[in-house]
Amino acid sequence: MVIMVALMALVMPAFSNMATGSAVNGASRMVSAQLMLSRQYAIANRCRVAVIMPRDENASFLDQYRYTSMRPAIVTGGLSPFAFSRWVENTDWAFLPNGASIMEADADVGVGPGGTYDETPTENGMVRVSFPYVAGSVEPLKALGCLATVNNVRAVVFHPTGRVEGGSNAFVTVVERLCVGGTWLPPKDPGPNATPTESGKNQLTLVVNRFTGRVETKTPEKY
Repeated sequence: MVIMVALMALVMPAFSNMATGSAVNGASRMVSAQLMLSRQYAIANRCRVAVIMPRDENASFLDQYRYTSMRPAIVTGGLSPFAFSRWVENTDWAFLPNGASIMEADADVGVGPGGTYDETPTENGMVRVSFPYVAGSVEPLKALGCLATVNNVRAVVFHPTGRVEGGSNAFVTVVERLCVGGTWLPPKDPGPNATPTESGKNQLTLVVNRFTGRVETKTPEKY
């Protein structure tokens, strides 16, 4: 019994790390699949399609949507911010596995400047989508996942030709972090000697080529 307990104490942290790592891998696959499907829809239907990925837009989005969800929408306009038109038919919000967040969706690799593991997301060159103003009750907006009118929601937007809007590659970084009440919580076990900027090391960045729409997954070692 003593030997079994000792073995379990050694093995459980490994299983925990596998689970959290799996959440990041699973989340990156979900995002990659959504990006590719949205691009295909844009080409097939000759319209601009945005993969909406809410962050903390002045606390306008409901808590459960921030940093952990995505949904494709048809948008109009030629420059950021694009204007929300409607959701792509037969779609709903997709939520990432527990333990993973889309910390950044912008024009540079990794979280923080220079691909570091910074605790605070810094959106550089973010492409934005604005939702329409709805006067009176907020009920119509709740159907969008909002509490109020929302402007400048981050997104990856595809042109009808399949290229990425915004003038550069798009970078979507998935990290083993959670945002609770506006505060970023570190992973359960970042390591005994981890500094604050190292506690976000478990991350993957999806690089969407601006011309081909091809999605490449990069680990921090390749930043």
